Amino acid sequence: LDGESDQTGYIYVLDLRTGELKMKKDVSEIDSLLSGKSVFMASPITIDLELDYQVDIAYIGLSWKENSAWAGEIIRLETGEDTNPDNWKFSTFIRFDEPVTSAPTAALDPFDRLWIFWGTGRYFSDDDKTDTSEQKLYGAWDPRTDDDNDGITDPIYVSSLNDVTNVYVYEQGY
Repeated sequence: LDGESDQTGYIYVLDLRTGELKMKKDVSEIDSLLSGKSVFMASPITIDLELDYQVDIAYIGLSWKENSAWAGEIIRLETGEDTNPDNWKFSTFIRFDEPVTSAPTAALDPFDRLWIFWGTGRYFSDDDKTDTSEQKLYGAWDPRTDDDNDGITDPIYVSSLNDVTNVYVYEQGY
C-alpha cells in the first residue's frame, strides 16, 4: 500500500436517528482547486461553542498529491445550529504544502477566540518511514470573518501566521 487515494473526497452527513443520508458533498464543490484531485480525508472535529448540544462549526483536514509532493488543507463547516445541511456554509480554513492526515483540535482562549491546532505529515506507507521532509505543528486563530461579504467565511493564509519556533513561554518566572 502506498497510502494514496484514487478518488475525490466527500463529506457525508447522516441522520444519526434514522441512518438517512442527508448530504454527500464533493470537496471540490468547496474548493475548486481540488477538482479532479485524488483526496485523502482525515477525521473531522466538531465544536459546540455555546455548550448547548448543537454543533456550531467543524473542521476536516485533507491531503492530496500535487505532482510528487503532498499538499493539505483544512475545510471549515459552519452549521449556524441549523439541522438542515443545505443551509450550512462550507469554506477553506487554510491550505498549505504539507499533508494533514489526522483530526485537528480546538481551544478557546480567555478572550473566547477559537484556536485550531493541527500537525502535518503522514505515516501510511514504507516511503513515509524514510521521509525526512520537515513537518510542522500549527496553531491558528479562526476569526471567522467575511471581508468580501460573499456569505462565505474567508480563509486564513500561511503567510499571515507567525513562526514561533524560537519563542519561549515563561510562567511564574520559569
